[in-house]
Amino acid sequence: MSKSLIKRREFLAAAMLGGAGLASACSQASSAGRRNVEVEKLLARRDAFENAMKGIGRHRQGEAIVRVADRGGAPVKDARVTINQLSHDFRFGCELSFRGLRPENLAIYQERFPQLFNYGTVGVYWSLIQSVPSVADWDQVRAETEWGLSQGLRLKGHPLVWGAQKAGTPRWLPQSKAGLEAAMRQRIRDAVTRFRGRMTTWDVVNEPLDGGLFEEVIGSSYLKQAFQLAREADPQAQLVMNEYGILGADSKRRQPYFDLLQKLGAEEVPFDVVGIQAHEPRGEWFDPAVVTSALDQFARLGKKIHITEFTAQSDPTAAVTGGYRQGRWERKKQEEYFREFYTICFGHPQVEAITVWGLDDERAWVRNCGLLDDNWQPKPAWQALRELISHDWHTMHEVRVRAGSYRLRGFYGNYEVKVTLEDETEVKRQFALRQCERNEWLIEV
Repeated sequence: MSKSLIKRREFLAAAMLGGAGLASACSQASSAGRRNVEVEKLLARRDAFENAMKGIGRHRQGEAIVRVADRGGAPVKDARVTINQLSHDFRFGCELSFRGLRPENLAIYQERFPQLFNYGTVGVYWSLIQSVPSVADWDQVRAETEWGLSQGLRLKGHPLVWGAQKAGTPRWLPQSKAGLEAAMRQRIRDAVTRFRGRMTTWDVVNEPLDGGLFEEVIGSSYLKQAFQLAREADPQAQLVMNEYGILGADSKRRQPYFDLLQKLGAEEVPFDVVGIQAHEPRGEWFDPAVVTSALDQFARLGKKIHITEFTAQSDPTAAVTGGYRQGRWERKKQEEYFREFYTICFGHPQVEAITVWGLDDERAWVRNCGLLDDNWQPKPAWQALRELISHDWHTMHEVRVRAGSYRLRGFYGNYEVKVTLEDETEVKRQFALRQCERNEWLIEV
């Protein structure tokens, strides 16, 4: 294990204990012969962190047998083999939007985005796409979609139905049940069919707990209708329910959201993913133990979990409120929060994606919540993510294979394997390391 990784482990462990040392916390618990509430919380954070670190090794990595053979099938001995991970199966995502970018900043945005992210969320807000009933202007998101696909990004459309906000309810929507159902049906079929095979994931319903127009006019049955329509339009698409206010220490929405999803599951509503936003309460530093507990609860539904919208600000005028940390949201705090939150989520077996809600401060929806500052320079949180994704959670091996085979343990994703023979001849091949698959890679030279 590298010294830098050990240092980051120590740092994260200390951060999760809210500034108290692990040994000190355990000493308090044992010497006093009791475990008061604060010590219990400290130990819960420690356990959450340790379980996440173990989970990263257990759930994000697998093994492959790398074989080097000649064309007759005989093992090639003493070959130099370089194994480099090209991409992750796990989805490290960000909101993908070019709106409002000046040309010189668009170039920076397009350079920086794929350096971190393999997954983009494109905002297909109904009011943006169809401000009048007769025209759906899909050119509004054409540039983002085409660019994202050209970069090999996996894309998600967000959202199809959002009843409690103007962005999801253009003024012209009918107020009758039959009329609104017809409009919703056309909207979903048009969007999902148009992007079939290109946007492979959809936030079908956004923030259902807030109710809104569709629930008021159609009733709660609109949820089932929306998912069924999306499934019919693209049977292969991954369908997400999305909600906010789930991860706070005093969340009043977590249990109602769980109950709703459990009910929809019993009714065989075809949703595939539990979407959990990570904004609210906006100033709270989520407690790792609380996050872990919430993820464990929703994992009982048997669905994958996506952290669909993650925000961590770096505004030194804003106070850290709630949770278990104090102080101001300065840049160092943003960096620590990113490291901590990503580690907890990446280490949970049901989490499949984490999406940052905004790359740049220039257009940030919460002050200074981007990863690039007003001068379009990477902030410490950017560097932290780059370090995690491209170093700590990246597999690269250089070995000499003396008996014709090598057992690799690495993170799930796509790889390039280069074999160099004694005469300096090189052969390159690409492979995939997949979970629950028999990973045997043969390179013939």
